[in-house]
Amino acid sequence: MPMKTYTVNVVYTMVHTMHVEAESAEEAKTKAMETFCDETDYMDDEIDSVDHANVVYECSGKTYPVRYRGCYRHDGRPNPDDPKVGRIEFWPMEHILDEINGNRSEGWTPYTEEDWKEGLDEWTEWEPVEESEVDVCCECGDLMDYADSPMLKDEVWKLVHPGSEYDEDGVWKSDKMCLSCMEKKLGRKITLDDIGRDDLGRHLKWNHDFLKRHIPEEFNKLKGE
Repeated sequence: MPMKTYTVNVVYTMVHTMHVEAESAEEAKTKAMETFCDETDYMDDEIDSVDHANVVYECSGKTYPVRYRGCYRHDGRPNPDDPKVGRIEFWPMEHILDEINGNRSEGWTPYTEEDWKEGLDEWTEWEPVEESEVDVCCECGDLMDYADSPMLKDEVWKLVHPGSEYDEDGVWKSDKMCLSCMEKKLGRKITLDDIGRDDLGRHLKWNHDFLKRHIPEEFNKLKGE
């Protein structure tokens, strides 16, 4: 059965919206709950503490990049300790319009596909992102946030993308691949041992945002490097 992308609401104290690849809606619910528990440091046996997860959309059409700002445009600065600030997600238009138009007072004039960027920027904690600001996966062709595409060690990248070549300066040509495709190619999860470092053994700056999002305990060590 082919994989589909689902938008899922995980409810725990408040609603947490997640995007999950799965073969069915039920599998998407399970994956979303497990991912939520991982990201919030819950143990697997505590998953029942999450109230529930509801599949909102099956994302079969075009998605659009949006960035979490962490505050409304006129409300000043976001919380600097919020790890989600700056994160780029890819939403279907239905989700975007619900984010803008949901729970508004009577007399609200709904935003549409024509002016959604203005509405998102003005009335939510999210902002639109130009497609030129994001990368395209060389494998599946989907748009992706560069922070979800780590720079791997040469030997690992050869396994992931054996057709890659060096340019005239001896540097890998700039093919980019999303984390999902990397892990499908490897047949396993990306680990810290797969991530590239410089000649002094330090994390490459390119990988800092990836570590912050996916391996936060390692990111927290960067201050000591």
